[in-house]
Amino acid sequence: MWAVIPVKQISQAKQRLSPLLSTEERRDFFSAMLEDVLSIMVKIDFFKKIILATNCPHAISIAGRHGITHFETGPDDGLSQAAGETVNHLLENGIRDMFLIPADIPLITEEEINSILKAHPSAPSLTIIPSRDKFGSNCILLSPPSRMTLKFGPNSYFRHLEIAQTNGLKVNPMEFPGFGLDIDEPKDLFELLKAEGNTRSQKYIRHLNLVKN
Repeated sequence: MWAVIPVKQISQAKQRLSPLLSTEERRDFFSAMLEDVLSIMVKIDFFKKIILATNCPHAISIAGRHGITHFETGPDDGLSQAAGETVNHLLENGIRDMFLIPADIPLITEEEINSILKAHPSAPSLTIIPSRDKFGSNCILLSPPSRMTLKFGPNSYFRHLEIAQTNGLKVNPMEFPGFGLDIDEPKDLFELLKAEGNTRSQKYIRHLNLVKN
């Protein structure tokens, strides 16, 4: 099994946070979230390889500090397209299972990941973890990776469930608090501040002393 983390240009990330964070602060905050995610992922022995799907030099540099390689995606790729290109890369390498997560879920834990891996059904199968609002897909464990086409964006969680069922996959939806909180909007920052923990991203946001409107 390979783990995949798609990342777009960090300089363009999280623009919906602009009411509270400057361009530089958004870049630094996203970098901290990526560090949080990678620092957890490298502790999981089950992953044969972890790759960053990106063309962002800054993200590639961060991954390199964790001993993680990257797969070069197109300069204008959205998440769905980047995921599709990466699936082809996995197939070329004979990989039969893909664990795909975004970089903006800084509260994930080793225990959550191991629970997901243990509960994943035999192929063909999809294990999926939604965001707390059930709109997003915050973890996709797909066996084999080519069995269904991933379609990210608004309401992707229910869309992926429907695609999986249509394609005859065993579907295993699960929920975890760490995977549930993805940081997209200002309200998510305050949820991150309230959460237990002392991750890099939490420490970064705390030092900004944000004021809730």
